[in-house]
Amino acid sequence: LDEQHLVTVTFMVADVIELPPQATQMVMIVRAPVGYSIILSDDLMDVRDSSFLVEDLTATNGEGLRMRSLPFILDLEESNERKIQVGLPGLRRMAMDLEFRILFQAVTPSKHAVRVRDDLWVVEITDDYKLQQQLVSQQKGSLDDFELLSKVNFTVATPRAPPEVVIELEVTLFDLGEKSEYPNRVDVYAPAGYKFLLSCFAPGERERLKKNLVSCRERWTLFNGNYLSGAILMAADNGVLPSDMPMTIKLLASTPPLTPERNYFFVVTKQREGDAGWGMTTEAFPITPMPVTIRYTGVAGAEVPLFMALQIRYPLEWGGHLHIAAPLLYQILCPIDKILLAPDDFRLPNCTHEDPVLNGCFGLPIVGDPDPNPLLPLCDPLHEIILTFELPWWGNLDPEEFPDLPPIAPVALQG
Repeated sequence: LDEQHLVTVTFMVADVIELPPQATQMVMIVRAPVGYSIILSDDLMDVRDSSFLVEDLTATNGEGLRMRSLPFILDLEESNERKIQVGLPGLRRMAMDLEFRILFQAVTPSKHAVRVRDDLWVVEITDDYKLQQQLVSQQKGSLDDFELLSKVNFTVATPRAPPEVVIELEVTLFDLGEKSEYPNRVDVYAPAGYKFLLSCFAPGERERLKKNLVSCRERWTLFNGNYLSGAILMAADNGVLPSDMPMTIKLLASTPPLTPERNYFFVVTKQREGDAGWGMTTEAFPITPMPVTIRYTGVAGAEVPLFMALQIRYPLEWGGHLHIAAPLLYQILCPIDKILLAPDDFRLPNCTHEDPVLNGCFGLPIVGDPDPNPLLPLCDPLHEIILTFELPWWGNLDPEEFPDLPPIAPVALQG
């Protein structure tokens, strides 16, 4: 409901249609059910037939072919938000063995209350002469309206998402559609690679949500062409009500090794009669082994402070390293001169641009090269550094024999 979609109407004529001598062009009319709003724009429309196939430059899969396009003229005077009327100049015959197709954009009804039960899409084939004489269309067909679902408004968040571990997902439901469609079951589907636990409630959630949800079970489902792991949430006797919104549900799921290419979460709500609503979020969090935040003032050609905050997954032992690489034309300068937030026993690491671990600008022209290869990007040798957390010199001494020396943490960085 209340979304813009591409509508494709494909049909075949029941009998051959010839353009009569009194007419100048055939006319195709499409009427939408009550509540729809058709977007009247030549750029968002196309009329096609199956006489032969042409290359589809927009195709991302398949053979990359589509029906050929036909010239058409959108009649804006006769068209409105529920009706499209297009003239087909040059088309004098519509054969029975050809498929015809019209594509256009339309906005679905905002809510079920404005729709008419058992409403129809109607397609008419006529010509300009019959329209002028107010004669009946030569051929007319209809099809049932689509099954429209309410929109589910939700978000998914997590404080950390390392690879291949069990994390706690916070699913917040803000709106589940119209009041009459509030469900007795809510399904949450994660992107490919995720897997909800068999009993997917986080600790304490079953007790906290017992008035609304009685169980959470993992189930694999073929959804949107992929097998996805879903958390099936069964509602209590009263179901999930509008007064319960927003509702936050904490679920347990294992993460994939890499961020999925289609990193989308889905929510589908169900009633006893079937699906009631659905929603999708395309702004899900990435899989990050080490969350890092970098801030600096974006002024070209200037030396500015750079602040970096990181959360490491495992402790870093003394003698360990951090490799930091910026884009090729940046410079990261040593030494590190300020720590804003760290444990009391934190020790500043050594910083260097010269280490065999660093890639440097191997094989790339360096900034200032008088004759760089134009096919390769320029590189500044100072664009990466190595930070080494060396154990202080008194680290191997017995603290009981030297009580005045500062204490040393067991690891350089705590995970």
